[in-house]
Amino acid sequence: MSSRDADRRVETHDSHPEGSQRNWQEGGLGASSDTATRDNSGPEAEQLLEAVVERKNMWLALKQVERNRGAAGVDNMTVEQLRAYLGEHWLGIKEELLTGSYQPQPVRKVEIPKPGGKGMRMLGIPTVVDRLLQQALQQVLSPLFEPNFSAASYVKGIFEELDGWIRRKLRNLSWRRWKRPFTRVRHLMQRGLAKAQALKS
Repeated sequence: MSSRDADRRVETHDSHPEGSQRNWQEGGLGASSDTATRDNSGPEAEQLLEAVVERKNMWLALKQVERNRGAAGVDNMTVEQLRAYLGEHWLGIKEELLTGSYQPQPVRKVEIPKPGGKGMRMLGIPTVVDRLLQQALQQVLSPLFEPNFSAASYVKGIFEELDGWIRRKLRNLSWRRWKRPFTRVRHLMQRGLAKAQALKS
């Protein structure tokens, strides 16, 4: 989706759609005002934040954000303007991050069409500065949490296998209700199966 497509359906009213759990703010949806405050100011948290704002990590995050491109957020700053902005403001942003006083900008709310043309869905577009900081955080935190996710994906696979087994057993039970083969074929064809496939079942 191009940035022009994302920009064409921008809405800025304060109400949120039914069922949305996002926190909507003026000019879009966004984080609450206490998002960036640190509950744990111990040495581990400080080391993590210092790793996030380290020059090499920020450089890699900047390159990734530039590769991803994307539309501007509520401040209308484009990815092309990000380097110049950071040249002037990076020291202040870094200080706010390290002291815990950084406030993310609201997220711009955009409506985009759902796949298959069945209505619209909301898309939140953060500012490019916030995208840069999210990328920098992800690069530091991902290696710490990745080993735990592999175990979770293994458990997910077990549940998917169990779900498939239960569904097969239920299908077998329903097929046994159709005592005669021609009755079974007729029922399968009513459910959309081709005659040749129904005869093989």
